[in-house]
Amino acid sequence: HKLHQGYAIAGICLIRLRQLRPRGLPAWLGTTSENAAYRIAVVWPSEEGEREGVYIWQRQSNSWINAMLGGIFFPTVFSYARFAVKETPDCYEITITSRQGPTLELAAKRVSSWPGDSAFESLEEASAFFERGAVGYSPGTRPGQYYGVELQCQRWQVEPLQIVRLACTFFDKMAHGSAATITPDCALVMRQIAHTWERVPALCCSGLGRQEWTDRVRT
Repeated sequence: HKLHQGYAIAGICLIRLRQLRPRGLPAWLGTTSENAAYRIAVVWPSEEGEREGVYIWQRQSNSWINAMLGGIFFPTVFSYARFAVKETPDCYEITITSRQGPTLELAAKRVSSWPGDSAFESLEEASAFFERGAVGYSPGTRPGQYYGVELQCQRWQVEPLQIVRLACTFFDKMAHGSAATITPDCALVMRQIAHTWERVPALCCSGLGRQEWTDRVRT
């Protein structure tokens, strides 16, 4: 994993996809869905040198199309979940429920100031950190196979959010029985950003054991 100020940076990326479609098709054929990615910032060696991005443990979507066709027509695998979303111009409430039960409950509101207890000293520092994580790898349809995609935005612009309520059973279960301490750090929002997802070469690995958690994790 990649460390920042001694912390591993994990998080939940909540994405509303509008007009999602293969390149070349008209916008009216696109679909809209709510999606979540549970991820952690990582670095890995390559022929070009050290690269950085994110490793995505799991993706969820409220679209049966995404869940059924993921890994077939696009290089991402989703599990189906129910999303309950309440949104105003300044407040967001999101609840995700999978077949196993509640996964995420989040309430946040837009603010103008940066939290003083964040591992990032400023909004600009946090923005630059997450912008460098545009490449994401996640488990494919076969053991040892990892699909890769890269987020390409016409512009990168984030705004700070204040976390009002947060409960995430996904990370609670991952940390259970380990020495990890998971601490909420900050929240960001990007709105009305035109973007594309580009396939990057898949990685194939074998004989890898589970990587041990660091003793301090920020989300």
